[in-house]
Amino acid sequence: MAENVLPKRGPCQHLEIEPDKRGRLVMRDRAYRCLWPVPELPTLPVSITSSNLFKWPPYRSSVWKDDCAKCPCHVERVKA
Repeated sequence: MAENVLPKRGPCQHLEIEPDKRGRLVMRDRAYRCLWPVPELPTLPVSITSSNLFKWPPYRSSVWKDDCAKCPCHVERVKA
């Protein structure tokens, strides 16, 4: 039976993360802000935009290490 193993990935280039004392980007067990650019608002019908819950840009939640690893928009950081 196959295990549900997350891919081994480093921090995404859009993740707001500070380097440690040695200059490494290490994801700890805490939440981070994702700064992925919000796409342009597509043309939407009034039935969506007139909703009381409609908001653009959409609400963002913080991401955890596992969320970042399985994100379909993950972009690997370029090493200097």
